[in-house]
Amino acid sequence: MSVTVTPRIVLPHADNYCMDNSPTPPRPFTLSLLPWLCGLAALILYLVTLSSWVTLPALSLTGQVVGWDWWNPKIGRPLYHLLTLPVKVLPAAAQLIALNAFSAVCAALTLALLARSVALLPQDRTRDQRARLRDDSALLGVPGNWLPPLLAVLACGLQLSFWEHATAGTGEALDLLLFAAAIWCLLEFRQARLERWLGWFALACGLGFANNWGMVGFAPFLLGALVWVAGRDLLNWSVIGRLALWGGAGLLLYLFNPLTASTELGNGFIDLLKAELGAQKNTLLMYPKGRVLMLSMATLVPLVVIGIRWSSGFGDVSAAGAGLSNLLFRVIHAFFLAACVVMTLDQAFSPRALGYGLAMLPFYYLGALVIGYCAGYFLLLCGTEEQKAWQKPGPIGKALNFACVGIIWLGLVALPAWLVMKNLPSVRAQNGPAVRQFAAQLAKSLPGQGALALSEQPSHLLLVAAHFHGQSSPHILLEARMLSLVRYHRQLARRHAGRWPDPGTMPDKQIIPPLAIASFLGTQTRSNHVVLLHPPVPAMYLENLYPEPTGWVNELRLYQTNQIVPPPQLAGPSGTAMATAICDPMLWESHGLFADASSDVQALRTFHSATANDIAVALQRSGGLTNASAAFTAAIRSNPSNLVADLNRDFNESLRAGKPATNNLALVAQELLGPGQTWGTVLAKHGPPDEPNFCLALGQSLRQSGLPRQAIIQFTRVTELAPTNLTAHLVLADTFLKLNLGDHAKTVLDKARARADLRGDLAKSEAEVLRLDALVHFKQNKAAEGEQALVAALQKFPSNLPLLDTLTETYLFSGRFTNAMSLTETQLKIAPNNPRALVNKGGLLIQMKQFEAALVPLDKLIALNPNHSGAHLNRATALLNLKRLDEAARDYRRVVELAPNMHNGHFGLGEIAWQKQEKDAARKHLEAGLKFSPPDAPETKLAQQRLKELGGGK
Repeated sequence: MSVTVTPRIVLPHADNYCMDNSPTPPRPFTLSLLPWLCGLAALILYLVTLSSWVTLPALSLTGQVVGWDWWNPKIGRPLYHLLTLPVKVLPAAAQLIALNAFSAVCAALTLALLARSVALLPQDRTRDQRARLRDDSALLGVPGNWLPPLLAVLACGLQLSFWEHATAGTGEALDLLLFAAAIWCLLEFRQARLERWLGWFALACGLGFANNWGMVGFAPFLLGALVWVAGRDLLNWSVIGRLALWGGAGLLLYLFNPLTASTELGNGFIDLLKAELGAQKNTLLMYPKGRVLMLSMATLVPLVVIGIRWSSGFGDVSAAGAGLSNLLFRVIHAFFLAACVVMTLDQAFSPRALGYGLAMLPFYYLGALVIGYCAGYFLLLCGTEEQKAWQKPGPIGKALNFACVGIIWLGLVALPAWLVMKNLPSVRAQNGPAVRQFAAQLAKSLPGQGALALSEQPSHLLLVAAHFHGQSSPHILLEARMLSLVRYHRQLARRHAGRWPDPGTMPDKQIIPPLAIASFLGTQTRSNHVVLLHPPVPAMYLENLYPEPTGWVNELRLYQTNQIVPPPQLAGPSGTAMATAICDPMLWESHGLFADASSDVQALRTFHSATANDIAVALQRSGGLTNASAAFTAAIRSNPSNLVADLNRDFNESLRAGKPATNNLALVAQELLGPGQTWGTVLAKHGPPDEPNFCLALGQSLRQSGLPRQAIIQFTRVTELAPTNLTAHLVLADTFLKLNLGDHAKTVLDKARARADLRGDLAKSEAEVLRLDALVHFKQNKAAEGEQALVAALQKFPSNLPLLDTLTETYLFSGRFTNAMSLTETQLKIAPNNPRALVNKGGLLIQMKQFEAALVPLDKLIALNPNHSGAHLNRATALLNLKRLDEAARDYRRVVELAPNMHNGHFGLGEIAWQKQEKDAARKHLEAGLKFSPPDAPETKLAQQRLKELGGGK
């Protein structure tokens, strides 16, 4: 077997070839006029179906261009930001249309390049093809040679993802235009052998790499194509210089976003450049390689086969062998053609199905190239006879050839007709009024006099901002995750002078702790409406604020003194009105908000489903079971995959029947809390649960996350829905104790004891009940009684680890380290690998100045659990006191990795740098630690003193 490559030949321009009735090179129409006609027709189509507002996929990028998203630095797509700068000078009413029209122009140009590129694809790859060509151009010269480019354009241009991004300002159309330009330049170079095409290729690649991470992923393919097409020309220094010059010029675009970033954002040039490059790297590394490989099999592999000029002697040289080889090539090309057509139709094996919501347009473009080439292949082989063939095809062969040509011509009509029939309704729905109406509904739910509109999901903020685009908004939009940044507050104060407090002299890089944010928002509720734009998710500010549904949003209200859980909400007529609004059947009827089935509408349905489920839970908790049932049903109608609403509705039905029935927690949690899912993501997507087992699981998660009040709400609900669940009673009492609410804990325990149906379970959990009783004494300032109760309980249950641990903590807090050490040794005899006992033993030995001995239990714990931050911190402290500074620094660095918001690791590294007299490093670590340390902590004061001595820091 051998493979030969077409030798480099200097060819005349394709448009100057003569034409006759035999196969000839492409006519001027195919190479010159057809691409422009295709582009013009596509532009008209996309302008007719253009989105008149903003779509959800375009929301983030549009927000950056027109200024809705002013709080985030621009990362990615620098060329798009550069080319759309003129849009900012247009009237607000025209800006969104202009951005969408820009995408339409880019898409039309892409299809024009596709038509030209298909016409330039060589059709001399196999012996059968070469036998039917009449010159050395290798271009398709049969009558109807315009069909393959047109078929490729129709397949690509009418494909759903391409069509959607061609009519909305997502930036994907520009990315694909650069990719198409790079391929076109290589094909032009192959035909004309002019070096300038390589320069344009390098420029397109440089711009594409800087503008889009996806094109970086295709870099190996583009480099391989360059080497294959250019061949020995790459050994020419002038060619290398041209590639480096133009490619480097394109890569300079990486500097655009960092150079043009607003100084208000507080990010330096180097930081933004690193963010730009890091975003591309992380996205490429995180994307599943297996899916890319699957898509490559249908697109890149055919192009590799097409790129090889197969020798006439390939395979068996006998007549039978040659016939078998020819048949094999035809079958392979038919398979490639069918695979790419199926992919264009968006079946299970397609970029749309495998792309995790990403556009993946280059794969569709490459598939269209394959469709165009294979269509030309069959037109050439089946529509033209080999002049010097020693054997002419028989009747069956002629019939098969006629059928193949007929299928290609039929495909020119059938494929676009099917795509239009299938995709046009989706495009109309995607570009219809649904998103605009949803944004209007959100804005309508806000107080008319203005509010602080808070969101954990930027999409909701951008939708409200889009609704008020071009007009004055009475609302201050707040992204929750940015409230920890002083510079964000400073920007808010500038934009909303007099309505938002100025942070004054606080350093821009200082981090505001979550407790301070919660306190600040609580203060704001006294003079402003503070509104959450979506159902609540776990957050520190919900420790002193509770959400109350008002329309499609939640108003945050401050808990009153001695109020632990929110009061009943949506009771009476207000609840009925809320249920009626959220369940309005017109939402799903023809021309309703959720009537269509586009991807945007599906996303809006998901938003609505979570909101309806949230309202239903509030209705159910206030006793409105019938209204709650209707709202749960509406939530499921909007999103049938909302498992939380589904289990809530099932439990609601059992409540209304008077026979409450719980779900199997393990089975449902397996579906809800799958890979990559947390309670935060589940609540954001589906809304809250109101079923005992899931409320208990959510409460335990909230408790572990340091959100005790939100946990108490869930545990209290469990005791209401399932009063015989002893675990809920005990964990509720324990959580009250964590908040120093001993009287509330005692009330919970007394209620449990009063239930006859809990006495058996209480007897089985006697040790835990005794431990909680003892802690109640401590919280009631009866330390002696509490300690006596713990000692008495241990005498009854000497091997109970929670009792041992609680009494150990008691001794630790009172400074009785010897007693604490004795109990810790007892715990380790019972459970030698107990993490808490091991870390406590290490800490106790450090307190006793036995630093070398402290390393033994800490080394053991780190060997068992390398990610135990407390063990690393204690070991670092011991090593620091032993003056083993390098080893201590390694542990402190590990603490910073495991708990970046813990000040101890930063302060430890600062102390080591101080002792080593490395002033710059000491200043850096001490300043980092001060961002997270409590203001009155002794280590904070020490760090401040160190910084004063170093002559820097605040």
